[in-house]
Amino acid sequence: MAQEHGDIFAENGDLNLDRFKPKPAPAADRPAPRDLRPIAEQTKFISREAKEVDPSPVPLLRRGRRRTGRTVTITLKTTAEHSNRFYALAEAKNWLVGETFEHALQALEEKLQREGEGR
Repeated sequence: MAQEHGDIFAENGDLNLDRFKPKPAPAADRPAPRDLRPIAEQTKFISREAKEVDPSPVPLLRRGRRRTGRTVTITLKTTAEHSNRFYALAEAKNWLVGETFEHALQALEEKLQREGEGR
């Protein structure tokens, strides 16, 4: 059977508030906040707080100046040093990243073709 709720706007004031009671006082034997760390270490409690992460020691270079119609993405993983070399070359030649990739691919194909002819 559903409980019937009282009308809070009724003028007779017959609301039954007996089920609402104040919260009990906290236990007196609780440790103080300053005592919690030694207790946690003693009981080998593992904290859920994130550990500080060192920022990347090598800042990565990024750039992109104009739209070129290149819409396909190539994702790869490399070291920060190789990434910076790639972006530094693009910057030195004033090429976009896509242009730099195309030049690198062309140079690699030419090198492999020369090596194949030399056999």
